[in-house]
Parts: sequence; C-alpha cells; structure tokens
Amino acid sequence: MSHPVSVATRLPIQPVATPRAIHLSDEQMRALHSCSNGVSLRFEEWATVNALLLAGFVEKNAAGVIRVTDEGREYLRRRA
Repeated sequence: MSHPVSVATRLPIQPVATPRAIHLSDEQMRALHSCSNGVSLRFEEWATVNALLLAGFVEKNAAGVIRVTDEGREYLRRRA
C-alpha cells in the first residue's frame, strides 16, 4: 500500500536561510538517523517519512523500501 505525499506533509520542514538549510524536528532527525543505520521506517508516522522524502533526504523504491540518499547522509554528517 503506497502513501501519497500530500501538501499537508510539507509543513513539518522549516527552511532556514537557504533552500538546503533545512531544520528537521527531533522526530524527523531520529527517523533519518535510524534509517541511515538500516532501521526500517515502516512504523514511523507518514508525515515524518513524507517530510524526509520531500526534503530529498530519503528515497522510496518501487517496492516501498526507504533508503537514505547521499544528501541525507551529508545532512547527518553536518549535524553530527
């Protein structure tokens, strides 16, 4: 079952100074960190997952598997 990205899920991402200067909530940051360690996001709130998808920090393949992108890894590295 796929969950479409809706306009309402765009609200949790708060741009700071530039389009790539994104501030993630604690929940979004925890989910991104977990995903980077190979933990499935299937039990996360879809608003959290969709926010990460919209930011380009994760991607979902045709089978619905969500993986961290290079940009997501870079975001985690800068925030470490």
